[in-house]
Amino acid sequence: MINHIPHPLNDIDADIGAYISSNPDNDYSHVIRKDRRLEITHYLSDIPNGLFSWYPFENTANVLVIGGQFGSFLRSISRRCNKVVVVERDGYRAHFIKKRMDNHKNIIVDNS
Repeated sequence: MINHIPHPLNDIDADIGAYISSNPDNDYSHVIRKDRRLEITHYLSDIPNGLFSWYPFENTANVLVIGGQFGSFLRSISRRCNKVVVVERDGYRAHFIKKRMDNHKNIIVDNS
């Protein structure tokens, strides 16, 4: 089976995909220091994880996320919930959300 990666919508998405591919440990701090574009910081930093830190998710909760933003805030939610289902219409972003969140077995990414 050939694993086909869809084309990115723009150059920034292409760069983010390349950064995710080249950093399997999900440590993007050196990338963010080097590439100062706001989108890079938004999608690859831990800042978005703070958006949901205040919410008292129950560990039995199932969460539906519409638009996964390259997985920028999914770790925070997945640590505290039973299951996170991400619906991402863009195939390129869905591919890299799956790649980035590969070690989070309770995250399901749907691109149908």
